[in-house]
Amino acid sequence: MDGCEVTTSYGVSDLVITDTGGSFDPSRNGTSGSLIHDYEHVKGILGVGACSSIGKCLAFCPNACLRTFSFKVEQFGTENWKLRIKNTLTGTLMDVPGTILTVNAAYFSDAYAGRRFSASLPAGQYTAEFINQGGAQVWPQYVEETWQKPPDCTGSAAVDSITLLKPAVNEQQCSDLIRNGGIDSDIVTTHPWISTMGQPRDLAVRLGRGLGGTNAISTVNREYHWTGLGQDIDSRCLDLMKGKFYEFSAYMKVTVKNDPSTPIQTINPNKVWWNNLSPVMTMNVRSYANKTTKEFLSNWEDYDKAVLARPYNSSDFNLVHGILRLPNSFRAFFEIEESLTTRISSLTMCPSSGWSAILINCF
Repeated sequence: MDGCEVTTSYGVSDLVITDTGGSFDPSRNGTSGSLIHDYEHVKGILGVGACSSIGKCLAFCPNACLRTFSFKVEQFGTENWKLRIKNTLTGTLMDVPGTILTVNAAYFSDAYAGRRFSASLPAGQYTAEFINQGGAQVWPQYVEETWQKPPDCTGSAAVDSITLLKPAVNEQQCSDLIRNGGIDSDIVTTHPWISTMGQPRDLAVRLGRGLGGTNAISTVNREYHWTGLGQDIDSRCLDLMKGKFYEFSAYMKVTVKNDPSTPIQTINPNKVWWNNLSPVMTMNVRSYANKTTKEFLSNWEDYDKAVLARPYNSSDFNLVHGILRLPNSFRAFFEIEESLTTRISSLTMCPSSGWSAILINCF
């Protein structure tokens, strides 16, 4: 096996193979262990001298039983981050780079196109934290933690082996949950807005298409009702403010597909949303199929958390408004949906003219 070729051709740089029979043992003693990539971000947590290099970017670690976990995080602004893992008993550190699947430019804004930080660990207790290029602790908006099944050996890490460290937030920092919702002239990128599925859909900044000739954010090539704009909520706020009520407001215009200058005239906000093209806000909440194993994630949707205000103005921006309670979850993102009975519409939104999710203290 050529570990260098695995990295070059397939982009895999954290190979781990459990060797229960000792067939990879370079000493020919038949000692069980793990065959891994000979990179510091794979073997560093095991300590100096724990593994022997065998060439071709591979190393053998006798008696090492390793279980793999993965932290999936938001893709925006995390490209130069590392996941720093520390063995709390020995003090050994290992910095792990992130990886991301590259399909095309549009896929980068997909709600599920997050960056992954993965490592394989032996039994023990660890801390983990995200650090930027300067070594400062940072937070990637959310973390989805998953684990592979335990390997066919004894002495690997368990699901509860890692304590994830994060910068603290207070109630004031969680008073408004929307990012990139400020001054119109500052809107020059679609980040950190997301959409879901249905390629080749994408997002775009519409110069001069907002209220008063300001900038707005718009969908492109929409194909399904769920490919509207969305954004992840800081999971630290989900934890701190769970159960609290927020007032959601967004100004938006529904236009002919890929033509932000031509509003659709057939919207009737007095009909149920899936028959009237009328935009609504849906909260997407991630959860585990089994919390004890953290092997699989599922998604449930809480519809109609915000709806189109009356009366509807067919020639201008309209308010989508609602009161919602934050869910108890490690990841949640809102998304503006709008039924596409003819599949011809686009959503153009003006963040600085009303995009907000403001804490309501009277509840």
